[in-house]
Amino acid sequence: MTDRKFKVGDKVRWYVVGGEPLWNFADIRSMGDDGHWVEGIVDQSRDDGTFLVSGRCGYGWWWPQPGLDSSRYGEPGYLELVEAIPEKMFRVVDTLDARSIYIEDGECTALSVFPEFYRPELEALCEKMNKGNQP
Repeated sequence: MTDRKFKVGDKVRWYVVGGEPLWNFADIRSMGDDGHWVEGIVDQSRDDGTFLVSGRCGYGWWWPQPGLDSSRYGEPGYLELVEAIPEKMFRVVDTLDARSIYIEDGECTALSVFPEFYRPELEALCEKMNKGNQP
């Protein structure tokens, strides 16, 4: 596991034994359940370094981000990343009146509006920012 923080929208999976994630090791052998894999999506993230993952049945678990003392990433059955959400991709976009341009952050959010003559510099800036977002 890398030090990448889990983000809202990431698809993850973890192993459940006796209805509890594998990180709850209490009485794991006496539960009489062979266990199974569960998949979910990261729904929320908190400032305290934890994030919520909801499973298929509507229940959820709060997990620590990598790097926290309570995390056990790398242990068999512990939370794993299945599919990461794509990183934001920046691009230059024309305004509706086509007299100015803006940078879009991948979520259709206009970050700022600039005159058209800034297009070459802004496209170069977007290219640099997009390269910085690649793993």
